[in-house]
Amino acid sequence: MDARKKSDFEAIWIEVDGSIEIGFIGEDAAKAIGLPAGPIRLAEGVPGPKGYGLAHIDERRAMSLKQIGFQTVQASFVDVAANWEAAVRAHEPNKILLIKKHRGRCLRLVVQVFDGANGYYWSATTIIIGRTASADEIIYQK
Repeated sequence: MDARKKSDFEAIWIEVDGSIEIGFIGEDAAKAIGLPAGPIRLAEGVPGPKGYGLAHIDERRAMSLKQIGFQTVQASFVDVAANWEAAVRAHEPNKILLIKKHRGRCLRLVVQVFDGANGYYWSATTIIIGRTASADEIIYQK
């Protein structure tokens, strides 16, 4: 699978604690996933069903994330990107789901790899409160 995809947009990256990198997919995970290693970033994004990033999260999902303990939607993205526990294949090329359990729930962070000017990076597309991944779905576990 070729992960090289030209970024067709100029994202505005959200800085957290002085960095636009909110997490990382390391070499071991990348090898198991079959896609490149690289930092995870969160964009301001675009709202709507075809959107991505922080702006993509609607009020209903934002309220659900707050109900399970996140003060902000951004905090949920950062928590999963920095502390994910397992990776699952997505149904689209160059995307994977990073899984983290949180207060009895399963958070699924959808990330997509891009080949940028300074190397590969992963863009956090959306976050979902979803079901736990089954053992046969998991392609990498920390």
